[in-house]
Amino acid sequence: MCGRSQELANDRNSMISTAQKISLVALASFSLLLSGCSSTPSSPVSSYYDMRGLRTDILAENVLDGGPNEREMIWLNASRLYHENGRATYYLEVRYAANEETGYLEIYPGRTLNIVADGQQLRFSGLGSLEQKKDGKVVYEDARYEASVIDLHTIANARKVTVIIKGKNSLVTREFSPENFQRFREFVAQEKLPNTRPHFAQ
Repeated sequence: MCGRSQELANDRNSMISTAQKISLVALASFSLLLSGCSSTPSSPVSSYYDMRGLRTDILAENVLDGGPNEREMIWLNASRLYHENGRATYYLEVRYAANEETGYLEIYPGRTLNIVADGQQLRFSGLGSLEQKKDGKVVYEDARYEASVIDLHTIANARKVTVIIKGKNSLVTREFSPENFQRFREFVAQEKLPNTRPHFAQ
């Protein structure tokens, strides 16, 4: 049992390390397209501005902990992209990582993300896995779902949130922890900030 527990712990650490590297590479590539960024060291939300001065907010590294014995890891991240008319488009992003033996989740197109917030069912449709990669003995995939501001507020203000992700090979369920709620609430709270840089404001 001790050896098995150590194996699971090693797999978990490897998945976290791989996902962090993936996230940093993706974020660096994304930021090259933008003219600036801002965030505070204690905030889980990063903000970026494009050449028009419009802001994009990203909540990343929001891991949904499944316990030390889980062989896969799940992140539920969020983004908010402002447009010139002052409105914003919202996305939820699922990131899945697992050891090679467990394999891909194979998220397929359709309503594959289900979130239950205080008993209220929120169902999200997507195009399926946008990307699948392998790094050493870790596989991972990402899927993105368009959401609404009401969806984000419902999740952030709930007392209990269950996240269910459907794939061809498995179904993964996770519960929000206090940290997940705090991170989502900080993301929602940033809606009150100006959606453009001050010198771009009309």
